[in-house]
Formats: sequence, structure tokens, C-alpha cells
Amino acid sequence: MRAKEGTVFPYQNRSGKTVWKVEVTVGHYPDGRRRRVRKTAETKTEALRLKHQLLHDAHTGALALAGNERFGEFATWWLETIKKDQVRPATYADYKSRYMRWIEPVFGRRKLADITPRDIANWMANLTKSGYAPKTINGSRQIVRMILPAAVDYDRLHKNPVLAVPAKKIRGTYKYVRPAWTKDEATAALHALKGTEIELPIALAMILGLRRGETLGLKWGDFNFEDGTVSIRRARREYRDISFDGKTRSLVETTDTKTRSSNRTLRMGALIQNAVMSHRELQQERMSKS
Repeated sequence: MRAKEGTVFPYQNRSGKTVWKVEVTVGHYPDGRRRRVRKTAETKTEALRLKHQLLHDAHTGALALAGNERFGEFATWWLETIKKDQVRPATYADYKSRYMRWIEPVFGRRKLADITPRDIANWMANLTKSGYAPKTINGSRQIVRMILPAAVDYDRLHKNPVLAVPAKKIRGTYKYVRPAWTKDEATAALHALKGTEIELPIALAMILGLRRGETLGLKWGDFNFEDGTVSIRRARREYRDISFDGKTRSLVETTDTKTRSSNRTLRMGALIQNAVMSHRELQQERMSKS
């Protein structure tokens, strides 16, 4: 826990005697207000010594509030009040989904102060025994690793138990990565898809290297046939949002591209231009029938 340096100042009590007050900020309440500890000393020398002791106790966690709050109560407050405004809606929905599926059933009713490194290790081991991949387990651990330090920062917990438990190691070849298509396979796929609705997105991915979200975020105005270019300016994705009462809904999010360098203008080439025209004809034909 990080405490400020503290202050020492003279104060005249009711009897008219001058004493010395010591005030140290030792953390924050869940609503963001600073939590202070104030003590009184007879002399300035005693006050300085007392200030040093209070700062030491604040840094070691001795002045933290009793950890009676349950993990689920704090996690829900922190996710809804703090984290929600720091990340994109789809990212927040992913955090919440991981929490509801893998974390809340195990730790939701536990008191923050009662969770130990051994509990974290056993939880991860049980997920492994249940057949979950290291990536899934590490992703869930990362959520806990964000929540518990926040509990320390907001003075609800003395020490973060996750720090003592390492992430799962990923050994061997990552099984979800498939070999890339050969040139002949890619050519055959484009030939088979010619004139279909997915010809354009496949061509954009294979030839120009667009991400799926970048492809879905394209608009007709992004294609410049005079220059033979396409501009990537945004991304679009569908995600599932799960509320804390278990209700789910599907939402669509349009955002900026993943990084600043992802904003780019690329030359289409004849194959892409033909695919764009074909896609537009299919779209107009569909609209005329509706």
C-alpha cells in the first residue's frame, strides 16, 4: 500500500495546551475518498517519531481495514465503477464473462482476507483438471490479478495473493494454430468462392492481410477506384455481454483500428477490385428483391 509522507502540525487543545498532530493518508475507501489516520503527541520530536511509525505501518498493511468484504462484492463494484470506463465495451464484456464463468463460482462468496496463494493455485489446478487450456486459465488468472491489487489499493486487503502464483506455462506447439495455405490452396479457394458473398472478405484477408474486424468495418466510401486503393479506418465486431444477474445479449461495436499503424491505405490490385464490384452487384441484387 502506498501512503503519502504525512504531516505534522501544532494544535491547541481545549485546555489551551499546544500539542502536535500527526496525519498520514493510508489508503482509500471504495468510493474514492482518502482514508487518513490521525494521532496526537506531546512534543514535536515524539510526533515525528510517531509519523515514521505510522508510515511504516501503512506500507506494511498494518493499518488496512479489516478484510470482511467478500470477493464478489468488491469485484462487482470495481468492474462496474472503475474498469468499465477504462476499456472498450467488448473488452469489458470479455472481462465480465470470464469473471462470471470461472471466477465468481469459486471466489465470489469468499472474504477477500481469507483468499490465500494456495487457494489461487488450487483453483488453477482444478481448471487444468477440467480440461481448460493454459490460455483460458491464464486469462482468468489475469482478471483476478487485476481485481486483488485494486482491493489492496482501496484498502480492502493487506497483500495480493496472486503474486505468489505463476501463470501456466504453455509447452510445445500451440495446437490452435493451423498451417498456412499454400499458394495453390489459396488460388483454389479464391476460384471456388468467385461470385459468392464471401469472395471479397476472403480475398481481403489473404491478399491484403486485413483482420476480420477491419474487413467488417469497411464502408463503400473506403474504396477509391480512381486511385485503386482501399483505406482501413475502423474495426467492427460482435460480442456477447453478460450481466451480473446472468442475462446475456449480443451487441455490435464499431471502434478505431487496433493500433495507430493499423490505419492505412492499400492498393487493391485487379483481383480485389473485381471482387469488390462483384460484391456490390450481389448486394444491389439482394436489395432489389427485398
